[in-house]
Amino acid sequence: MREAARVLRPGGLLLFSDIMQQDHVDDNNNALLRPVLDRIHLSSFGSAASYKRAAEDAGFVECSFESFQSNIAEHYGHVRALLLEKAEDLKMDPAFVERMADGLSAWVSLAPEYLDWGLFVAKRL
Repeated sequence: MREAARVLRPGGLLLFSDIMQQDHVDDNNNALLRPVLDRIHLSSFGSAASYKRAAEDAGFVECSFESFQSNIAEHYGHVRALLLEKAEDLKMDPAFVERMADGLSAWVSLAPEYLDWGLFVAKRL
């Protein structure tokens, strides 16, 4: 955030999209997210609230977040279905397909209660 604030002109906008944990998720829930975190080699997710705090600390104002959380399970479910449908035609290693399918299932099952995805917008002072 600080680097974005450094390079943006006054009044410039920072826009980004990210998959993150929902704001209510804390360290007690982090174990539930472990299958997804391990899959993408992270120790933790950000959240809309943590991104807002970081942006404000870096001097951004008018921070907003628009959630598209309802799309996560549909998207990863569709990716999983295509993977399973096309794996044989693409001559994919069955062990790889199984690991991918399991990982994608974790995204689908965790999305409604624990994951969020959306567009974050902040304005540089």
